Parts: sequence; C-alpha cells; structure tokens
Amino acid sequence: SSLSHLAAKAQEAGVSLMGLVAARSSGLLSEATSRDLAGLAWAVASLAVQEGEFMAELVDEATAKIHDASAMDFANISWALAELSIQNQPYLAATSRMIRRK
Repeated sequence: SSLSHLAAKAQEAGVSLMGLVAARSSGLLSEATSRDLAGLAWAVASLAVQEGEFMAELVDEATAKIHDASAMDFANISWALAELSIQNQPYLAATSRMIRRK
C-alpha cells in the first residue's frame, strides 16, 4: 500500500513515520470517534509499529468511548492489541462487560 511505502521511505531516511503521526495526533484522540480509534489502531498494528505510549493513549480513549463502539470496533482494537502483544486489562474488561450487555 502507499502508506507502507511511505513508512518504508521514512525509515530509510531515519525517521519514524508512525512516531511523527503519533506525536501529532496524540492530542486529537479525544476528538476521534470509536470507529476512528479502531481504524487507527488497526493501521498501527498492520504496520507492526511499536508505539506503546501512543497505543496506550488510544486504547484509554477507546475505553472511555466503549459505549459507542460497534462489534467491528471491538474486533479491530482487540486484534491490534493482540498483534502488537499489548495487554490492556481495563479495555479488555470494558469490552467483556459491553459484549455481555449486547
């Protein structure tokens, strides 16, 4: 994909593309919808980028917006966490509670 190509070019130049994206978007996460957060988590995991602090902020925001999340949002964020070997117990507990209610 073009994003993967751009990330590879940035890496060749010694720049972390996702690091730049994470730094710039961290303050904007509160404005993102559950779907936006899930898509962003999926993108980070698809690129296999280890941006632990950014992902922690993203998952915290997703946990706060759990009531607005769809099944696909749950699936994408859960997959991203698994793919990046991130254990976030508050998100998993909130997801479990929401699944039981639906």
